[in-house]
Amino acid sequence: MQESTSLPLPPPPVLARWGTWLDAEMYNCDNYCTIEKIVSERDSNETSSIKILKELFSSDLSGNLAYVMSNFVVISKKNCPSVGSQSGDE
Repeated sequence: MQESTSLPLPPPPVLARWGTWLDAEMYNCDNYCTIEKIVSERDSNETSSIKILKELFSSDLSGNLAYVMSNFVVISKKNCPSVGSQSGDE
């Protein structure tokens, strides 16, 4: 768990602003291995959320993240400043 303290908090996705969801997706993809390691070190019986996370990591989550990154991240607020200005964030 020591490694988790150096990991920055993810950007908060805003329900009405899809660009923020893509920014959160970039965070998850960039930190996938670290997050997976932290989750795998936890006991599945500890909480139901840990059990669910372990099931997600055992599925094709990395493939799905890679698909979104390669096809949609170009329209995120970080990569397209006009998205932020249209949504009223900037």
